[in-house]
Amino acid sequence: MTDWLPLVSAVLTLLAILVALFKDKFWAWAQRPRLSVRIKMQPPDCLSIPLMGQDPVTNQVLSIDAYYFRLWVENSGGQANNVQVFANRLERDSGEGVYEEVPAFLPMSLKWSNMPDPPPPIYASALHHKMGRHCDLGNIINFLNALIAPNVLSASPSGDRCLKLATEADPNAGSNRLPAGSYRLQLKIAGENAIPITKVIRIDFDGSWRDDMSEMFTSAIRLVVL
Repeated sequence: MTDWLPLVSAVLTLLAILVALFKDKFWAWAQRPRLSVRIKMQPPDCLSIPLMGQDPVTNQVLSIDAYYFRLWVENSGGQANNVQVFANRLERDSGEGVYEEVPAFLPMSLKWSNMPDPPPPIYASALHHKMGRHCDLGNIINFLNALIAPNVLSASPSGDRCLKLATEADPNAGSNRLPAGSYRLQLKIAGENAIPITKVIRIDFDGSWRDDMSEMFTSAIRLVVL
């Protein structure tokens, strides 16, 4: 029995050395942020919110029907700092189930929901353990209200109704406005201390408007995290 004592002592000594060397790295790995994203076609992710606009002739303030679509970004690990959701790439179905990159699309960050603007709220300062926050994906407004809301118009340059992505800036060419079609939007979600993850949002929009929210979210537009 005593013959094993030196070996046991050596193993314990080695383990003590390994713990001393890698303890901090292990705890940093165990407590790292773990980000995820999802969207449900129902409140509070997707919902109807009136948008306030102004009649350019009478200056009367009017309420505009609008639907808003928001991603839920959650952290299941240690605190994540300065979290960003970046719209990296847009692809569109050519009509035969083949998705091709939209070269005119300008990659940029999406804006976080319910935060002061300006400046564009593209960073969430902190996401704590088992906490989340909504990030705006985009909106669709009632096409009949187009003339009274030119600055927030959910229409493409050609005038078609579209899903307007909530990008940090509004490109002059309107590349953040998606008319009817099937799309795949690639997102990169990362933080100052969080490893980036890549997610793809499948967007199917037929270009129509439905006053009933449940009908709008089942018949006119569908959003799925792939």
